Amino acid sequence: MLVVYVRKNIPESDIWLEHKRLTQLGDATIKSPPWFSQFTVLFKKPYRKLFILCLILAIFDLSAYWFTYSWMPGYLTHERSFTLAKSTMFIFITH
Repeated sequence: MLVVYVRKNIPESDIWLEHKRLTQLGDATIKSPPWFSQFTVLFKKPYRKLFILCLILAIFDLSAYWFTYSWMPGYLTHERSFTLAKSTMFIFITH
């Protein structure tokens, strides 16, 4: 329902309408670069170091999340003989 309301009652942005108008006119100067060329910008000199650091941070963050919510409850239950309630409380407290 909300989607129908938004599509019918909220106008498009001026920038989008102008881009659509120019594209329909066949203006050769308006070309959207492919997604791959936009992705390769991340590896250019000014952004390379920041991108790699952010990627490493994201990998460690996702690994910590995966370890905590997938492996930790089983480890606490089987190896440390915690009950399910105790292992749940341990995870809640440590976060």
